[in-house]
Amino acid sequence: MMQGLWYLCAFVLVLSIVLILDYILHRKYREMKEEFDSEAEGLEKEHLRSEIPLEDQKKEINLERIDETNKKRILIVDDDDILAPLMKIILQGEGFETEIAKDGIEGLEKVKHDEYHVIISDCEMPRMKGDKFYLEVQKLSQDLAKRIIFISGNINDFIMSTGNRFLSKPFSNQQLVETVKNLIASNK
Repeated sequence: MMQGLWYLCAFVLVLSIVLILDYILHRKYREMKEEFDSEAEGLEKEHLRSEIPLEDQKKEINLERIDETNKKRILIVDDDDILAPLMKIILQGEGFETEIAKDGIEGLEKVKHDEYHVIISDCEMPRMKGDKFYLEVQKLSQDLAKRIIFISGNINDFIMSTGNRFLSKPFSNQQLVETVKNLIASNK
């Protein structure tokens, strides 16, 4: 009887934790989506106020973004099913080509087969964490390892020791885009 009660309490505790985490993730997703939508709406309003016809604006903006990014390739290494696709959408909206890897092992395989101008890497991932991923990329290319932007809720000594750029979670769309563009500009 006591054992059954113990299992029931454990089940309720685990279920409560799962529901709380689910709530937090969905709330964070909604906040990021609202921020993204409001930025997109702001851009649309800005375009409407311009004297250039809307169709010419689209052509001008797309050409400007293509020239600025020159279709730079970015690899996002993150297991977060909400944040990784959101970063991909934001960066594609800026004219970058982006791919997602779910962890360091998948990211390392992509790095071995394709060329990337920037890598954005989470630190806490299954199978291969961000620090190990960094060290493996460093063995392949010191230059590419310097172009890894770390994202983490906890900026630790390892991240600081690399001298690489980093974004502390939560970060804004603008911070993401500026960090990527600044890194690309510094490597010209």
